[in-house]
Amino acid sequence: MNCLSCLFGELWRVILKLCMCLLCQLYALLKDQHDFGSRFKKVVTTKTGLDNYAGMSALSAEGTTHTVRKEEQVAFSNWINRCKQVQI
Repeated sequence: MNCLSCLFGELWRVILKLCMCLLCQLYALLKDQHDFGSRFKKVVTTKTGLDNYAGMSALSAEGTTHTVRKEEQVAFSNWINRCKQVQI
């Protein structure tokens, strides 16, 4: 009986070790598939056609930036020019 319980204890340790290994592999797989943070950083850092403007006055906070797309700049300047033409 003592030998049987020893064998059972050893078998239990092997099963737990295998389960832990499988659990670690499953965790790594799911983390790679669903880790939004790492994918988000890749997407954000690859944007093109943007201009960054740092704080333009003494009142703006240190490190404050504003990001503007080129299309926004063109659309805004066109809008300003149309408004100026109407006023003249």
